[in-house]
Amino acid sequence: MNPAVSRTTILRSLALMSLFAGTAFCQSTQSALSLATVDLEPSRPGDQVVTQGILPDGHIQFHNTTLRKIAAAAYNVDVELVTGGPDWLDTERFDIEAHAAPGSSQSDRLLMLQKLIAERFKLAIHHDQKANSVYVLTVGKNGSKLQPSSNPGASDCAPTTGDPKQIHVLCRSYGMSALADLLPQMAGGYITLPVLDETGLKGVYDFQIDWMSRRLYDDAQASAAAGAPKDPLAVSIFDAVAQLGLSLEKQDRAKDAIVIESAERTPVSNMARTSVTPHTPELKPELISSIDRSVMDEMAREHVPGVEVGVYNRGQILLAKGYGLANVELDVPVKPETLFQSGSVGKQFVSAAVMMLVEEGKVGLDDSIVKYFPGAPPTWKPILIKNLLSHTSGLAEYESGERIGPKGPFYLRLDFTEDELVQKVEALPTEFAPGDRWDYRNTNYMLLGIMIHRVTGMFYGDYLQERIFKPWYMTSTRIISDRDIIPNRSSGYEMRGPKLQNQEWVSPTFNSTADGTLYFNVLDLAKWDEALYGASLLKQSSLDRIWTVFPLNDGSPNPANYGFAWEISTVNGHKLIEHGGAWQGFTCDIRRYVDDNLTVVVLSNLAGARPGLIGQKIAQMVNPALAPPPPKDHKELAVDPKLFDGYVGKYQLAPGFILTITREGGHLFSQATGQSIVQIFPESDRDFFLKVVDAQITFVTDAQGRATELILHQGGDHHAKRIE
Repeated sequence: MNPAVSRTTILRSLALMSLFAGTAFCQSTQSALSLATVDLEPSRPGDQVVTQGILPDGHIQFHNTTLRKIAAAAYNVDVELVTGGPDWLDTERFDIEAHAAPGSSQSDRLLMLQKLIAERFKLAIHHDQKANSVYVLTVGKNGSKLQPSSNPGASDCAPTTGDPKQIHVLCRSYGMSALADLLPQMAGGYITLPVLDETGLKGVYDFQIDWMSRRLYDDAQASAAAGAPKDPLAVSIFDAVAQLGLSLEKQDRAKDAIVIESAERTPVSNMARTSVTPHTPELKPELISSIDRSVMDEMAREHVPGVEVGVYNRGQILLAKGYGLANVELDVPVKPETLFQSGSVGKQFVSAAVMMLVEEGKVGLDDSIVKYFPGAPPTWKPILIKNLLSHTSGLAEYESGERIGPKGPFYLRLDFTEDELVQKVEALPTEFAPGDRWDYRNTNYMLLGIMIHRVTGMFYGDYLQERIFKPWYMTSTRIISDRDIIPNRSSGYEMRGPKLQNQEWVSPTFNSTADGTLYFNVLDLAKWDEALYGASLLKQSSLDRIWTVFPLNDGSPNPANYGFAWEISTVNGHKLIEHGGAWQGFTCDIRRYVDDNLTVVVLSNLAGARPGLIGQKIAQMVNPALAPPPPKDHKELAVDPKLFDGYVGKYQLAPGFILTITREGGHLFSQATGQSIVQIFPESDRDFFLKVVDAQITFVTDAQGRATELILHQGGDHHAKRIE
């Protein structure tokens, strides 16, 4: 018997075995390997959105995906390792919505998908081995010379100074897996293949690599061969790696490959829904047109370059669309795949990560934070983990006024280790007793990210990647990096008067703290929305804790109706949990109307834009019952103008977006960055309203009547700290 023929025949039989339920083997595995619900149909012509995922909650989702890519996912191989088959495998696209039975494993779900496509497309395949050339990074025969990082913090590799004939890169808190990923990028003249990390080294290290570019190295070698003195600086990347006690060698590795022998087109009539799945409503074309007009009107009004909108029903995409420009200079349009910065919306991923550690018994909500920051001052002892999560810690804001300027301890253009950041935070004042008040402080979540690192041994961004982003197929979501090549990255902008400018640069340190420094898009956030339904991400009790308004010490709810990285409220009796974000020329908003299974996400690339207002308008278009009540009539009252002196100043709503309050005689005025000055009218000693737009301002004052912050009530409550 020909072994090759035998192997193919056997594998074809296995691929089609699900068609014959009468065998003992199929009878014993039928319940475990059957999808509970399946919809499979051709994609709609013209649809540009492509998503896929085999998610932890049992949801199997492919949208606008070729059969070759579906097969690659089913067999867990790269798509280039799926070969053979008819041409239509790469041209015709399909949508799959399926759900596995509760409790199924990831391997079970892969087998279910294999079974599905084998049955529907009469798919006959066989496995093969394909030689795959790679570089392998290992520990050298004399052992590693790397020293563990003395101050573990955010990982970074950046050029440093040295002899101009060489390239010099200094890496801090860098792991070997990250180095393996970086080598082809920084030494592409030498390394044109992927690098596998097989060092077995799990820690993070500080080290410097010095080498000569490939062209100069080859020239130096040629000169030496011709009799010239050997240049001591002629060091290849392989030699430079060896100086660290590591070895980098090219090897051929066999990888599993799938060969498609045959596949049959399935008539459209046979692809209809085969079992009833929960109905996902669709947005009618006229409603989408209304949303388009509303978004573009607001963009024109606010001079916003680009906006991305996602509308979901329990994580199922109803609308994913881009408007305007992701990059003004290069005239690049926004697409659903375009990445925007998260700002403080990133905090909700951190709160979820902390609750994972709580569920595992590694962190306690009632733990004093001194347990994780033993060098902290005595005033920190009463501060609990739950106070950090809820912004009731009393710690001062690190990201304010002079503290982030050139002479401040947190100058945004300098890099610091995590330990240095903690020492600087420990030197800040404590402004009130924990739980006595609520005050939004980015300091709280910076510390939570460092705590995650200390508890797990993983940089918090790596922990999010491992525990949330990878399992939920959020393939584009990641920590910000100015150095990495990141497809579909957008640019952030600020208005300086009438002029549009690029965002200001900040150091890698402050683009990697846990208070809101992610890239994401509306396709990935749909999967995040799905993860927040059910108990696959966290126990329901943990989610309930996150979405419960945190009480102050006197038992009253905090004034922001804040839980753990979410604000909780109602609109006409419909529960709403939401959060906004702003950072480096980006603003965004996520609002989840959980009683209605509706989520609206709006991402924008302009500081001071109002994505929350856009999201609110979209929500009420989709469901008119979510329209906020009409604005109340505001009656101007006479108040003592002397009070105004305590309100005059500048208040930061977001980096690069300032509200300036001025006084002219007995009148008070407000001017936002890049906008016209408008008068605000008192309706109480501390509450003011605008007549030109539906917005109100409340001043929060100290005992002397001086405002320490203001709250802008417009499409939600937006807190702005006084900076001058």
